[in-house]
Amino acid sequence: MERVIASRIRCPAASGLSRERLDLVLSQIERHRLTVVHAPAGSGKTTALAQFAHGTTIPVAWYTVDSLDGAASTFLAYLQRSIESAIGAAPGAAWLHADAALDALDAFEGPLAIVIDDFHLIAGGQAGDVLAHLVERLPAHVSIAVGTRIQPILDDARLQLMDDVLHIDADDLRFRTWEAEQLLDETWGFVLRPDDVARLTRSVGGWAAGFQLFRLAARDRTPAEQRRLARHASTRSRLARRYLAQHVLGSLTDELRTFLLHTSVLGVVTPDLADDLVGGSGSRAALTQLEASEVFVTRLDVDTYRYHEVLRAHLEAELADELPADELEARYERAAELLATAGFFGEAMRCHVRSGRAGDPARLAQLIDGEIALRNAGMLDALEPAEPSTGDPWLTVVRARVAVASGRFGTACDLYRQAERSLEEHAEARATCRRERSQLEAFLLPDGDGGDGWIGLLRLGLTDAPGPAAAALAQLGTVESTVASGALALLSGDLAAAARRFDAVLLDDDPADWAIHTGRLGRQLVRLLAGDGDAADLTLIDRLLVGLDGTWLGRLGGAVVAAVADPPRPDVARRLAERCAADGDPWGAIIAHLCAAMAVGDDDARRRHFEAAAELADRQHSAVLASSALAGLAPLVPDRSAVERRSRQLARKAGLRQPPLLVLVGADGATDERAPEHLVDGPLQHGTTTLTGGFRLSDRHDAVDALRPRARAVLIRLAVDAGRPVDASALVDELWPDDEATGRRGIQVAVSAIRRALLDDDARRTVERIDDGYLLTVPAGAASDLDRFRADAAIAARSGVPAAERLAAAERALESVGGELLAGCGNPEWLIAARDQFSQHVARTAAAGAAAALTLDDVPAAIRLAELGLEYDRFHDELWRLVVEAHGRRGDTITADRLRRQYADMLDELGLEPATTPFT
Repeated sequence: MERVIASRIRCPAASGLSRERLDLVLSQIERHRLTVVHAPAGSGKTTALAQFAHGTTIPVAWYTVDSLDGAASTFLAYLQRSIESAIGAAPGAAWLHADAALDALDAFEGPLAIVIDDFHLIAGGQAGDVLAHLVERLPAHVSIAVGTRIQPILDDARLQLMDDVLHIDADDLRFRTWEAEQLLDETWGFVLRPDDVARLTRSVGGWAAGFQLFRLAARDRTPAEQRRLARHASTRSRLARRYLAQHVLGSLTDELRTFLLHTSVLGVVTPDLADDLVGGSGSRAALTQLEASEVFVTRLDVDTYRYHEVLRAHLEAELADELPADELEARYERAAELLATAGFFGEAMRCHVRSGRAGDPARLAQLIDGEIALRNAGMLDALEPAEPSTGDPWLTVVRARVAVASGRFGTACDLYRQAERSLEEHAEARATCRRERSQLEAFLLPDGDGGDGWIGLLRLGLTDAPGPAAAALAQLGTVESTVASGALALLSGDLAAAARRFDAVLLDDDPADWAIHTGRLGRQLVRLLAGDGDAADLTLIDRLLVGLDGTWLGRLGGAVVAAVADPPRPDVARRLAERCAADGDPWGAIIAHLCAAMAVGDDDARRRHFEAAAELADRQHSAVLASSALAGLAPLVPDRSAVERRSRQLARKAGLRQPPLLVLVGADGATDERAPEHLVDGPLQHGTTTLTGGFRLSDRHDAVDALRPRARAVLIRLAVDAGRPVDASALVDELWPDDEATGRRGIQVAVSAIRRALLDDDARRTVERIDDGYLLTVPAGAASDLDRFRADAAIAARSGVPAAERLAAAERALESVGGELLAGCGNPEWLIAARDQFSQHVARTAAAGAAAALTLDDVPAAIRLAELGLEYDRFHDELWRLVVEAHGRRGDTITADRLRRQYADMLDELGLEPATTPFT
């Protein structure tokens, strides 16, 4: 047997911070045949695999590859010694081929994980062939995890298409801001402000080695010097440049290094942009090679790439050393022109400032108009002047808007004032700054009203009237107002309405990236709060939060996730509360304190967070949030009954049945009040196909959510008649009324996309072609809420059925209804007609149930059913008669008289005489 170096089959120590989010991903390794951890140098691949090896309960065979291990015999020798050591077996005869390894693995009956680190050093040779053979025939109780810098690691196309492969990439390994806070504070003992940590995290792009380089540079400095270093962290230090040159760029050809160097100024790179900038034609091939080499180059979509911030900073420093100053400025200005033309206004702004022409107000104004609200809060970090007073006023406007988007409201107000002082000669721009600042201050101040528009309505919803404010926001129809409406519904406990609002965001004709991330994040949070979350949900949520990193929305979403994650993340929520307070954001601080209280296990800490939330909510005059804070606080204080009573009073003041906290999490000591009907019987029950109150076909809905609007419209139309074919001509008439030929082609494209989405969501259904129509299949034993309603409504309408059975059937039918038919799915003509028919059907069913209840002398049931029916059809004569009669039987003549007057007003509205009333 070949000589084996013992240290290379010994698992490294599990150093570094154990991250719950990453641990969740790593825990899936033993459930997959093959796991590929692929990321650039310094991303933390070895650390992550070592943490898995030390954390799992099954034996782990560890093998660190060397560049000389490419021969099959050497690879097998190390693999054999590693496995024998892991399972406690005595050294056996040498494995001469891969089948010998498989025989040995078959003979070992227990579970086993094999970790092969640094496999990129020998990928593609004999060792790669051996690994491919092993993976393809691996026993079910064995898993293999491979750490590598390149992807793919195996040439066998069959292995690339296997379903049982887990991919963990650089984004999974990247440190999130809250994880960086834990690393720097709890693990390494640095004393840094949250905003300093956020700045450092952005500057190194969450790169593990970047934090290590900061640690080496800061460990012997004073706390003040450490904070200053974090605020002005640079990857251009001697240590960083040596690391990047040796471990990242050293393996590239001279041509690829030159290409990287001269295109680094772009930041966002497409083949056309790169070709235009460098005057060449081979950029597409170069970008493809760089992506495959895993050198900090990430593909954003089909033709768009981004260089990692660490790599870009290093390359820009190299380029500055190579080019004369005038050439460098010209390079940046050319990049700014190309980026602006391509629509990348944020990067264009950055290049324009780097070109030395930051004082050109006309050019800056053009770029500001191109992207009025920049979403990336960290984009201009490196451009901020040392003294704010010396900053260009146009850049100050942009920075103010960036600060608003990131939730740094105090900084934003200061920047707006600074811009106003500097824009004396630009009256229109100055007035815009003053208006935006005034709106922001009105939103923040305790006695403010938020001004006009969606910000004012959001302020109203956060204080006294979440229901009406959410409805009014939804009516405005903008993406921002719809997101705000969904957030209000979520905070007030109306999960069904929140789901509809976030669905509406995703149904927008051309939503921006931030809107897509927000809509999907909101939908996932609804599922978690409705008790329908699992590990896949949390993993997806974390990826969505990455898309909102550095924004106010991402901050609030992170706080909610910290409260509902399993296990909860109280330290994350606590830090977010502190950051919000430091940034002058009282609303975010209240929500983060509530989330921290829900996440923490210690009663004293929970009480402190609830008290802090209650104090801030009282200061902001927020009945909604104060009611939640007091509801959580009540079980933790001596005067529980008084605090509970005050909590309920505030909830009723805000138009809510009970404090939202009790609805969302069932806090300890929750009252016995019945939960709102939209939660008890809402549309988000596990495994339910939902067509009322929203649209949902399966537990997972992410691929369907991501369908283009036209394909989603086809799916929705098929879902209404699921199990029955819908004629293609009808689909064309309803969805492509102006162009039959385009409609026919569009249906085929849509159906193909729908089939893929249903498969990705594991919906257990597909779309079948039936003659000249299409049918959405129904899984065995499944039924939609609409199907259940129709079945029970039919029983309730039968005159020969006993009254008790009719009443029970009507109640079951109405319990199946989660709201308006396909709420949040737009307003096409066919759907408007279908909704009218459905509402009338609900009203008829409620009337049948109410009549049966009066026959049985069940007056409360009659009132409940009649009032519910009138919510769907307020012009239904029979329901008015029944509700008046029911109140009369109960002896409530005042209410009966009031209802008669309301009925008369309704008739007057229709232009009918009161004499036509069917009751007196």
